Amino acid sequence: MAMRQRKILVLGILTTLALLVNFCASGFYFIANQYAYYRLLKDAGLPYEVNRAVHFHGNLSLSDDPSHDERAAVQAETARLLSLVGLTSLISGLFSSVVVGRLSDQYGRRLAIGVVLLGQGLHHAVIVLTVLLELSVTFLILGSFLSGVVGGGMISFIVQVNVCFTDLTRSAENSDHSPEVVNFRRGREERRRLLLLGTFDTVIVLAAAAANSSLGSLLERFGFSTSVITMIAIFVGPVIIIWLVPETNPALVNRITFVSPPEVTDTPIIQTESQHICQRFCAVWIAMRSTVKCTLSILASHNPESLLGFSLLILYVLIVFPEGQFLFLYLMSKPFSWTPEHVGLYNGFSSLLSAGVTMLLTAITVWSMKPRVYPPHMVQDPSAESENLLIQAENNETVIDIVGSSRTHDVLAHHVIIGRLRMMIYVFAAFFTLMLSKLLLGFAFMLPSPSCTQMVFVSVFLGLVRASLVPTLKSFFSAIHPANTQGHLFSLIGVCEYAALLVGLPGLPAVYSLTVSIFPGAVFLATAGLAAIGCILTGALIYCIVIELRRSVTSS
Repeated sequence: MAMRQRKILVLGILTTLALLVNFCASGFYFIANQYAYYRLLKDAGLPYEVNRAVHFHGNLSLSDDPSHDERAAVQAETARLLSLVGLTSLISGLFSSVVVGRLSDQYGRRLAIGVVLLGQGLHHAVIVLTVLLELSVTFLILGSFLSGVVGGGMISFIVQVNVCFTDLTRSAENSDHSPEVVNFRRGREERRRLLLLGTFDTVIVLAAAAANSSLGSLLERFGFSTSVITMIAIFVGPVIIIWLVPETNPALVNRITFVSPPEVTDTPIIQTESQHICQRFCAVWIAMRSTVKCTLSILASHNPESLLGFSLLILYVLIVFPEGQFLFLYLMSKPFSWTPEHVGLYNGFSSLLSAGVTMLLTAITVWSMKPRVYPPHMVQDPSAESENLLIQAENNETVIDIVGSSRTHDVLAHHVIIGRLRMMIYVFAAFFTLMLSKLLLGFAFMLPSPSCTQMVFVSVFLGLVRASLVPTLKSFFSAIHPANTQGHLFSLIGVCEYAALLVGLPGLPAVYSLTVSIFPGAVFLATAGLAAIGCILTGALIYCIVIELRRSVTSS
């Protein structure tokens, strides 16, 4: 019971920390984007806000804007600047994320999260100074560079919290347990892990919803200075909470931090220091070699499932993450003519709906993964003990050791594979609806107002199915790889996300800047094509799992 209470306490602290950190990150991201657009519009002699009166006129189309060419040029320049800001953070943080992953495995999760928060604090400080001192928007690049170098940015933070959740859902390994008991616990861990990762993803989306909704109104009514001062005050919360976060892997920390007593020797001090330097270089070389071996083992095991899963994650990041660099520009242009408050409320509304759907779909997926088919000998045996054996084991951890037959092992292994199949079917549905959502968004600008706005909201509802796609994929990765590689596994996931953003952040805004004056929705049609590729890869992954399922049925 004490262990259960401790896990609940750790979950509460981590959830609060994640909520505040993501709120601050989303808020400063919104402010930085709007400030860059504001300064470039001001330099071009154009108004920052579109006149509110346009929202009361019907049948407003793209051709009704007399300054369309000038505003399109400013939007293209803003998209290029923001893509450079994001790219700087990613390039500078690519190596840092790997270092943070090693720190997490060797010295604990709290230290790794603290390093990431330090980098985020430097990034926020640069944005505050840029706004208050009215510095050039190029200083935003400096802030993103500091965020990447120190800690690796928000992707690294999300990765480390995911590792903490994985630690909390891992049961102690016991070689004395039978294979059927191991399979039962594996299925239970997968369900709990998916539920926690889905909850964390919901917290992230809720934080983004709150930040965008409040910052849009705050920015329009009180200006940039009040907004950044408010956000820096809120960031004090995570700085305090990080000191309260318990270590989720204390055994590893105790093993690493144990120092043996020094031996008395007559070796000269200079020689001892030289040996110490050589030992440090050898330790670094061994760590690098072990990292490469661990990475290769993760990529080589469970093929082609692992490679297909990583490809799906990269595609999702390419489609969704860079969108914030140009979506607000698209919606603030004609015929939409949205103001900063409208953009903030739209982001908050879509994020709030996404959070609710994330939790709902995650709960449905977890429920569908519970075993419902009993072994043949239990079906034939009418005794109450046989019929209720798996139900008792599911609801009571203390009776799990009574599950002990080879037929029970086959059924539990069968259900583990079925659970993964259901997860991948959901991933396919998510990519398909995401493709439809991007198609509608890409053609929305061709309609007059308010029909264009209505199509935007239809695309939002279609895109909600994608909500829990990332936690589902991460749970799938964690399930097919052993416990001793989880820290490195999630670091590798972070590296894949970085690699996708290295392509998407400069690539998609470049597409928007090149096509904004010709066909503004072209970039969304490109992302719809990527979603179609995701559907094809998910179908291949489902086929692999079906083959594995048939093998399990044949062997049983």
